[in-house]
Amino acid sequence: MKLKSISLKNFKSFEKLSIDLKNLNILTGANSVGKSTVIQSLLLIKQNKDYISREITIPEAHEHDEIGFFERFNLNGDYVNSGHAGSLLYIDADDDELEISVSVHESTLNITKHTDKTWKVKCNLHDSDDKTPDYIKKLISLRDYFDFSYLSTNRVSPQIIYPLSEYDVSVNSLGIYGQFTAHYLAEKKAKPLNIKALKHKNSKTEFLLENVSHWLAEISENIDVTAKVIPEANQAAITYSYSYGNNKSRELTPLNVGFGVTHALPVVTLLLMSSEGDVVVIENPEAHLHPKGQANLAKLISLVAAQGVQIILETHSDHILNGIRVATKDGIISPEQSKIYFFQRKEDSLSSIVTNITIQEDGSVSQWPKGFFDEWDTQLDKLLW
Repeated sequence: MKLKSISLKNFKSFEKLSIDLKNLNILTGANSVGKSTVIQSLLLIKQNKDYISREITIPEAHEHDEIGFFERFNLNGDYVNSGHAGSLLYIDADDDELEISVSVHESTLNITKHTDKTWKVKCNLHDSDDKTPDYIKKLISLRDYFDFSYLSTNRVSPQIIYPLSEYDVSVNSLGIYGQFTAHYLAEKKAKPLNIKALKHKNSKTEFLLENVSHWLAEISENIDVTAKVIPEANQAAITYSYSYGNNKSRELTPLNVGFGVTHALPVVTLLLMSSEGDVVVIENPEAHLHPKGQANLAKLISLVAAQGVQIILETHSDHILNGIRVATKDGIISPEQSKIYFFQRKEDSLSSIVTNITIQEDGSVSQWPKGFFDEWDTQLDKLLW
């Protein structure tokens, strides 16, 4: 169930922001200009979705704008830590009301807060004349839109063993740091891919673990992944091995393999376990990867998005960007399925603004504003001149 748009008012670095969402949404720009703020707005709703659903599922006289009030709104929890409510208000705001608005399939959810008042939630069903119990069901199902998958940039580091979580495995979660990836792969290794088009060309089966190994080999050549549960330790383990010629290395723990491999494993796994209609949010998928590995990962990201998975991606990598551009030129993903959002600070202002950039059919981009992945040219000019 895809998200249609996100709007923010007086929220952190944004005086006002509105972006429409595609299958593949690339958030980029300098540090501290609002990319993470967009993701945090979604995480705040996800963190409070149980409270929100309780408030908006009680219709009042069959009205189609349902309003609920919160004595408290959880700003600090499992998904995001935001401090106190006053710190969320845009520093140069003309009034003291902040707003987060997210549109989904048939409705728009608005969360508002005055600095000295309770939080308010309002839901509007678009073009609805429904006054039946089905209307209530639609409101109840609204919480499902915020059961998206999220991988933080602070992904789990190489370890010999990893924690177990039967609950996370049961709800198809790897944990926000990817800490349950080992457990998930151990339990679901023979699970067929939900999207058959994601089967790697070298895979003999559609099993998840085999395809994870082959796609990870696009990052670290000839690698093979093994996952197992260690019941006596109540832990899970990942090991890697490498093929060379007709031989295969012994099994290696993540401590003895490049950091980037373990950092990328949750990203590859999350992409391959996705189903059409899922929403996936990933921060900095390129972290610790060689440029070639970044470009190959971008190809997989594009392929997954093209199959109907909605991906919101924060990145600083020109290799990720160029990999998606090449995937567009190669027909893996269409121009209509992606959008780049370039964030920057408004001149002489603390407010962040966004420029929408389209990747065109030949892989070119619709515009190239100053500061948009131009540092290579800037440094090259200094070397040449």
